[in-house]
Amino acid sequence: MNTDSELEEIIKGLDPYFKALGIDFFIVGARARDIISREAGLKLSLRKTLDVDFGLLVESWETLESMRDKFQSNPDIKLNNEANKVRYYYKGMPFDLVPFGGIEKKGEVSWPPFYDVIMTVVGYKEALASAKEIKIGSTSVKVVIPEMLVGLKLVSWGENPSRQRDAQDINYIMSNYESIDPDAYEYILENYDNILENFDHDTVLSSIALIGLRIKKTTSDAHLEIALNLLNDQQRKEKLARNMISRTGHDDGEEEASRLKLDALLYGLLM
Repeated sequence: MNTDSELEEIIKGLDPYFKALGIDFFIVGARARDIISREAGLKLSLRKTLDVDFGLLVESWETLESMRDKFQSNPDIKLNNEANKVRYYYKGMPFDLVPFGGIEKKGEVSWPPFYDVIMTVVGYKEALASAKEIKIGSTSVKVVIPEMLVGLKLVSWGENPSRQRDAQDINYIMSNYESIDPDAYEYILENYDNILENFDHDTVLSSIALIGLRIKKTTSDAHLEIALNLLNDQQRKEKLARNMISRTGHDDGEEEASRLKLDALLYGLLM
């Protein structure tokens, strides 16, 4: 079964449960990266993913418990284990549920009854509001836009810098943004020629600055503050730049290129 067929099957299998409980949802994470790549006609990232991450807008834990109860009546849906509140399987295919909304406290969610699993979901509401509807086979689903995927990955990596895959996804979107948004150059030329001047008409860095600007215009002040704190911290930014390079044995030039990309992103966030 190909990736799109698997994704279509999971969406069709879970959508009735979400709709029955009035849950709005969208796809985030690495699967969103692959959907964005496919839409742009890009070669997929070398970092493969098997799971699908669903962001769920819910107002109470009761809603999630009700959904979980309904899942238990379906033999095709299995919980990974009782300790893992996020990972499920649909016909053997893994998917994660990331709830946000009314259950948040200061941008975090922690699971009852022991409130032992904590996740940062800052920016998820804005990511859902700006998500794009994309056709997957015979169905369609909301998918995080590439700019907000970068924004969410910054939070995720900042929370856990050992997650090199987040850094690599940030690099993938930034490096390919000119292909993801072919109109980026014309948009910058018509509206922000100062960006081009600042980067000596380097279109790659200018397009990355546009990512930062679009994140700023789309997301919350709390999300923006997290991103700025990360990129203004020289040590953390250096580590992120190193993590963005997937292969070992890279040279100093590649690290410098990563730093320049992050500087361009910061420039856009500060505009």
